[in-house]
Amino acid sequence: MKPQEKHELIGLLKKGARAAGYPTELWTPRRVAEPIQRHWGVAYHPGHVWKILIALGGSCQKPERRALQRTPQKIRAWKQREWPRIKKARRLRAHLVFLAESGFMLIRPVQRTWAPVGRTPVLRHSYRRERRSVLGGWTMSPVRQRLGLYFQIYPWTGTAVAIGRYFAELRRHRRGPVVVLLDGGSIHRARKVVEFCRRPRRWHGERFPAYAPELNPEEYVWTHTQRSVSNTCPENRDELLDLVIAALCAIQESQSLLSACPAHAAQHGLVWND
Repeated sequence: MKPQEKHELIGLLKKGARAAGYPTELWTPRRVAEPIQRHWGVAYHPGHVWKILIALGGSCQKPERRALQRTPQKIRAWKQREWPRIKKARRLRAHLVFLAESGFMLIRPVQRTWAPVGRTPVLRHSYRRERRSVLGGWTMSPVRQRLGLYFQIYPWTGTAVAIGRYFAELRRHRRGPVVVLLDGGSIHRARKVVEFCRRPRRWHGERFPAYAPELNPEEYVWTHTQRSVSNTCPENRDELLDLVIAALCAIQESQSLLSACPAHAAQHGLVWND
């Protein structure tokens, strides 16, 4: 393609795939090849479109999911007003705890791996739909800003009672004031959870904006853990439990992995520096 045509193609791609008549905003090589042929009468095989996209500064990326119920204005207002107030808790020598739950299925997800051409690897695993639920909190200390991870694993789906037990255990390890940040899930609005956050004077609960998991550093703990235990074949829940605990302990013992969690949240506008 000529330089002028590449410049025009960049403008076309920036408008989004929906503007070109596609049902989603995802640009695939086949989708890019079609407008090139319509506008400039040049037919490219989708395989060759890769070279054009790379030359234009593009890269192959995995899309992020976003809920249709999101309200960008409320999320932006929370980051501008509520978050600066919440993070001042560190000046008051309060620990910050970012809480979230996750589930790990016995049927593990698979990721790409290397193999000889024409010889697709096969993972043989149990097809029982069993799971383990994990409740975890990414923490930051107020003075040295040391990072931590506290988690508990349950054989069932998390409940308000389980969260209460988690808080009671966490209170044993965290001295002084504690600010807990939770999302708006129904389990976090349960009466027992709300009462626990109000009962001890040194505990205080805060809410994330609705449908904004990218602001919670704990979500990146789950992302890393899920990736660590992918391509595995546990035969039962006990083997799955061992894999999950090993992955979480590796994160727990690594300040570099723990510091990567707020770095991801910072990419979405959560400013950590005062």
